Amino acid sequence: MQHLVDESRALGVRRIILEVIKGNVPAHTLFRKFGFREMRELLILRRPPGLPKSAVPAYTAKLLGEPEALDLLARRRSTPSWLDETTSLAKAGDLGAITVELEDGARGWVAFQSTIFQLGRLVLQTERGDSFHVAQALAHALHTAHPIQDTKTENLPADDPHLAGLMALRYIE
Repeated sequence: MQHLVDESRALGVRRIILEVIKGNVPAHTLFRKFGFREMRELLILRRPPGLPKSAVPAYTAKLLGEPEALDLLARRRSTPSWLDETTSLAKAGDLGAITVELEDGARGWVAFQSTIFQLGRLVLQTERGDSFHVAQALAHALHTAHPIQDTKTENLPADDPHLAGLMALRYIE
């Protein structure tokens, strides 16, 4: 670890960022010894397969392909993790996106990776309106379109404004 920090500084790197999953005490202890400090808490969320059963506000949805998903990600306002930064997602492939608009004018989008058995690497953004209701509509649209896939998304910030809406649609930490 010391070698990596020294080499980074020799290359002129001004800032080093590490991501450690909550509860990984050995990694946290090691990184604190090297002067790193916690900046945010990241979560892993899962949702089992199945159609959504929760009532959500009425919405219209549009399913989009990989080029449109990359366009949406270019407009992202959140701070990405290494798993969901645009470059990583573009290289991972199998991207899709969904946009929703609620009856009250609220709207947003979700970009995601879709493999045969699993949805993952979710990135949500509210463009207008309440993030809770937008997240509910996005999750509802996502799981209506992909009802047989398990969902696992890593490194969602604990303070993400969409978290409560996802939890309302059976996501668990």
